Amino acid sequence: GEFTRRGSAFNFQGQMVEVPAGQCDWTWAWAQEQLVKEPLTDEKRKALQRGCILLLDAYAGRASHGLHSLLDGPAYKRWLFQVQTADLWQMIIIIANLIHGSLIAFESQTWATAGLEEGTDPLWVKMVEAVCISIYAADVTMKMNYFGGWKDYVSKEWQRNYLSLIALFGFDWLLSITGICPLRFSRPCRLFILPARHRDVRRLAGCMPKMAVKLFDTFVLPLFLGIAFFAVLCGRLYGWMPGAESYGAKHFNSIARSMHSLFLLSTLDNFDPLVTEAFLLNPWSIVVFLAFICSTSFLLMSVALGVVFDTYFEDHDQTVKDEEKKEKKSLGKAFEKLDVEKRGKINWQEFREMMRNLRPHDQNDRHAWILFKSIVQESGSPFIDPKQFKQIRSVLSVGFEPFNMHYSMKTALKGQVPSPCVDPIGPIETSTLWTLDQALRP
Repeated sequence: GEFTRRGSAFNFQGQMVEVPAGQCDWTWAWAQEQLVKEPLTDEKRKALQRGCILLLDAYAGRASHGLHSLLDGPAYKRWLFQVQTADLWQMIIIIANLIHGSLIAFESQTWATAGLEEGTDPLWVKMVEAVCISIYAADVTMKMNYFGGWKDYVSKEWQRNYLSLIALFGFDWLLSITGICPLRFSRPCRLFILPARHRDVRRLAGCMPKMAVKLFDTFVLPLFLGIAFFAVLCGRLYGWMPGAESYGAKHFNSIARSMHSLFLLSTLDNFDPLVTEAFLLNPWSIVVFLAFICSTSFLLMSVALGVVFDTYFEDHDQTVKDEEKKEKKSLGKAFEKLDVEKRGKINWQEFREMMRNLRPHDQNDRHAWILFKSIVQESGSPFIDPKQFKQIRSVLSVGFEPFNMHYSMKTALKGQVPSPCVDPIGPIETSTLWTLDQALRP
């Protein structure tokens, strides 16, 4: 039917229908008109393209040393950056590290290479190890070339550690291949490449010292005191009881032996010979051992798990807060770059150009328009402010699928519009909420 519009209400067949408050009320025709009315110049397009690169760097956590910082430099640095930060290269590093660590199964035994017996590694093992070390060295060389040279690279602690590990592996391999020192002293450090190279693994390894300190106070010290107390008690009970000479001599003839036996019992490793024999000598002994097992194997082990869990999530929460602060600062820089007109907000034309750079797989302007509406619909203004700018990351992964659905305006007015929603003039977006305002658009 025919309808007219007045402000935030529609006149449909003589009945005024209010548009829900807070919903943006611009049509696709208005969006197309803006693209023709105020087209972007080539200079603005280039500025937006550079701003999008900075935005992607900010999302990746490298706003200060990402691709944007290399745009004005030599082209080979940008090529090195794209290769060194590619997912495929990350996978190659992981596979090389796993293969490097697995070579221990094919190498000579440590006692053989120590000079006690002649032992040499197969040639193919040495060659594979050389390839793995070369991959590590290539990774460092590429980053050192585009990052700013030797001084800038070693300015970060984790990069110094990564470089030191690679130098250690190369030195060990060189001594082994020349026969100067057949002892492979770098074997225990081979898997340290993963925490040295990858941020997430490095964060997990970084919270281990905190866990160790807390576990010492809440688990190791109470466990030692508990074992010492029960060691004295069991030594008195079973070391001198009648008919228990052999039992006491095996397990409780001294404090050290008692603590060793009870430590094994805390893991339930020697339950059968220790507890069973004591029970046959005196059934009441089960009370002592039951108290010990409950206080160590159950209580203290549960406390240890709780400490590990809490420490990890405390460290994770702190890491998230630090990353949010860093990302907020980086997003502010990206917003300044993308605000080409320096008015503190981004309009539809600029957003559409951003989506063409950030979503190269989807060049449909109508899809970009739907995403733009989903961001600005709460403010009611056809501009994206710095606060709404944070939502751009969430719309980059949104997908669209063709969907045809016939409906009547009468059904739409009754509120029986199905969900997921339908864009009345084209494909649907599965995450966009349906509104009466959208249903009434021509």
